[in-house]
Amino acid sequence: RVKELPPFTGICNPMCLRKLTAIAGAFTAICLVGEVPADESPQRIVFSVNGQDPYWDAVRAGAVQAKMEVKAASSLAIEFKPAEFTIESQLKVLRDAAKRDDVAAVAVVPVDPKNPEIAAAMKALRTKGVHVVCIDVDLETDGAADARNHFLGTDQRAAGQLLGAAALNLLKARGKRNGEYAQFVGISKVRAGQERLAGVRWAFGQDFREVKVYED
Repeated sequence: RVKELPPFTGICNPMCLRKLTAIAGAFTAICLVGEVPADESPQRIVFSVNGQDPYWDAVRAGAVQAKMEVKAASSLAIEFKPAEFTIESQLKVLRDAAKRDDVAAVAVVPVDPKNPEIAAAMKALRTKGVHVVCIDVDLETDGAADARNHFLGTDQRAAGQLLGAAALNLLKARGKRNGEYAQFVGISKVRAGQERLAGVRWAFGQDFREVKVYED
């Protein structure tokens, strides 16, 4: 079962953040496995993630580690589906999972958290008895609570502040006290991306000016 965790208030270096990401993947797998009855036939967890990225490599490693360490998960298969960064690709992954009888749970990173078709596809999985978890990005549609069982994510604004502070320290170490900067984000209209961007802006303050935001 999912339990509430205390808020994280420490400061991490990049290696620490990578380890936390791997732990998040393991925790996700544990959450899903903990709600799948051991005497039923579904034996597969499907992760619908957005493309190839080291972030998801760490999540995969965490899920694999959880499978080895949690006795109830030892018989479950872990299947990653790195779809293209499009609504159509993600819908195909979700709908294909709904057609299978061996899928016990699906972990989803919504490409567009405001898209009603993605929410409907997730709800269809739940209606079938498949457990659904959102990772990193939560749904922002009406009835989101009906479309997924849980949401596992981070404090995106705090992550942006941490990134901005690290970048600022590097600049100051090189004698840069002001200037211009650009940011890169997957999809800027997604709330998680907006919060990360805002966190970086807060860290840079008024001495540095943002000139552009690039999207994947």
